[in-house]
Amino acid sequence: MRDPIVPPAFELEGDADRGWVAWRRDVAPALRGSGFGLDSDGAVKASGLEGRGAVVELESPELSRRGVRAVLRTHRRGGLPAKLGVARFGDPARPFDELLASERLRERGIPTPAVLAARARRASGERRRYDLAIVTERVEGASDLADALVAARGKERAALLGGVGAFVARLFDAGLVHVDLHAKNLLVREGDAGPEFVVLDLDRCRVGDSVAPAKRYAILARFLRWFERRRERVPFSRSDALRLLRGAVPAAEVGPAFRRLVRR
Repeated sequence: MRDPIVPPAFELEGDADRGWVAWRRDVAPALRGSGFGLDSDGAVKASGLEGRGAVVELESPELSRRGVRAVLRTHRRGGLPAKLGVARFGDPARPFDELLASERLRERGIPTPAVLAARARRASGERRRYDLAIVTERVEGASDLADALVAARGKERAALLGGVGAFVARLFDAGLVHVDLHAKNLLVREGDAGPEFVVLDLDRCRVGDSVAPAKRYAILARFLRWFERRRERVPFSRSDALRLLRGAVPAAEVGPAFRRLVRR
């Protein structure tokens, strides 16, 4: 396989035999100093964060002095591969593609955690299989949308739902096709003008031109199904769904597809 593609602000090390690691140039010395690299995670501690993979915080005095907290997410298999005991990945480009997607979104004004490093490490004893990981800057002062909705009531809840709908519309307009958009992958923090949102977990996501209407409705339908399956933990009513959808779909685009989604 050819070397992964990384943005100019990153430096790449490695080869097809060992794997690759990319560091953002301004934090590369600090990450190396903490022990993070191609062969090691370095010093880590519990992060208190949830994710599809293991999420820990890197211990780096240099980053701490700069006011940066770095979290390391190790990719984990889900679905059928996990049930079959398949732990490693065949595509070493995935964390570097996620890095590129993050950089593109940030250039387009979409809040998403800054990526500090990405790694695909050749799995010992397994040909063409890799352990994958990505390091991002921790988002401070935020909770995930699911927890925010559990606590929100009245006007605060209405503003939260309308705001997240508008944010999802911004994601679509920025060209993001998120393959796993749900309330745990959206962070909420209080801003001067109301709730502000951050999108997480860009693994396997694509960033291109503005997302087509049919694809938008498919992603929204999946988003709402996430709430439907978790109503006991995250109360979510038909009125909540309508507020979210009205924020996500401009009034000029409300038509048969919108009404079908509301009925469903």
